[in-house]
Amino acid sequence: MAVVLEGWAVVARRDAVEKTLPGGVAGWFEAAPHRMVCADAQLCVVAFMASEDAAAFLLELESRGLVGERGGAYRDVALVDRDRACTTPAPGWIWGRTRASRRCG
Repeated sequence: MAVVLEGWAVVARRDAVEKTLPGGVAGWFEAAPHRMVCADAQLCVVAFMASEDAAAFLLELESRGLVGERGGAYRDVALVDRDRACTTPAPGWIWGRTRASRRCG
């Protein structure tokens, strides 16, 4: 999935969502705190305007079993912003560039 970020996003691997959240992708849509949510065959995304809201949602997903940052890299779910891309690398499943041309993966 290609997405244009204009704020913050919580991005998850769909296979991890399907395996971990009750209801899979339907559970992802139910867990989202608002309607700025989407999914395709590889990724699930919820967009946010404030970093605090995105970070809180990431913690919520971690409490439900998705794995965030471990060993210096995002595993199942990542916090991404438009200026810095991934706040921690997510090699192999998120690629991107920011305005500063910093790579995410």
